[in-house]
Amino acid sequence: MERLIARLGLNLAHCRKYLGLRHRTVERMMSHCAACGESETCRATLAQTQGVMAEPPAYCYNRKILLKLRTRRQEAHADSHSNSGPDSVGDS
Repeated sequence: MERLIARLGLNLAHCRKYLGLRHRTVERMMSHCAACGESETCRATLAQTQGVMAEPPAYCYNRKILLKLRTRRQEAHADSHSNSGPDSVGDS
């Protein structure tokens, strides 16, 4: 699961700290991944794909949450850039 998350351009620790991903959700995602009947296909896809993947595979049980996390990350990234002008209050 962590390889897929990384291949989508996400970082699990960052998602937990800054995007509101709860520990319980991570556990549920890991359980879905472990029980998936497409694990060999997923491993092969990850091995064959170079760089950042456009989206999770269609069969991925965690697809919806992964897409939501990526959207949140993109929104947070856009917000941080729009607030970086001279009138912005310090980043922390």
